[in-house]
Amino acid sequence: MQPDWNTPAGQVLDLLSKAIRQKGLSIQRPIVVFGSAPLQIYIDPAFLSADVDVAPSDHRAEIQKLVDEIGLSKGKAPFYIEVVSEYIFRAGQNWRERAKVVVLNDVSFLFPAPIDILLGKLRRLVRKRTFWRLNSFGRKLATQPKLNSFTSFAVRMTCFIFNRMVNGLRSGRTPKGSGHDCFHVQ
Repeated sequence: MQPDWNTPAGQVLDLLSKAIRQKGLSIQRPIVVFGSAPLQIYIDPAFLSADVDVAPSDHRAEIQKLVDEIGLSKGKAPFYIEVVSEYIFRAGQNWRERAKVVVLNDVSFLFPAPIDILLGKLRRLVRKRTFWRLNSFGRKLATQPKLNSFTSFAVRMTCFIFNRMVNGLRSGRTPKGSGHDCFHVQ
């Protein structure tokens, strides 16, 4: 899969990478890009969010200041960059091994695999107690034609298992129409 830098998330990362290069910051490790942005750039431009979550491992304060200076921080732009600590993105074990490093304007970004983005979202949803979002997100991600069949199956199974954990359902199937049926992709 090739990145689509013409998406809103791609354009924002393009501006950020150019600003980092122009400022002369020497970023030693790739900047982690997570949330919906990698899905929008690699899978489907319809995966929209108001922000691009980035987690630099070094120069975090300088990157936050730079994001402010170029007018892409929260409150300054309708589509903004959220600079956070690396620990905010909590995915599966060994997620870095499945991630993809992409260089844009001489700046390296690390894009987690779709399954790891889903796991990260699941953990965030558990904390926020907004389980209902899982089904629409999981269903949409699982049906993307750009995903291989194993990844699509893994996404559906993750949703299925998570729904079992949240709802305490014990039967072998989730009833269709119950609101907890991301395993049954239409």
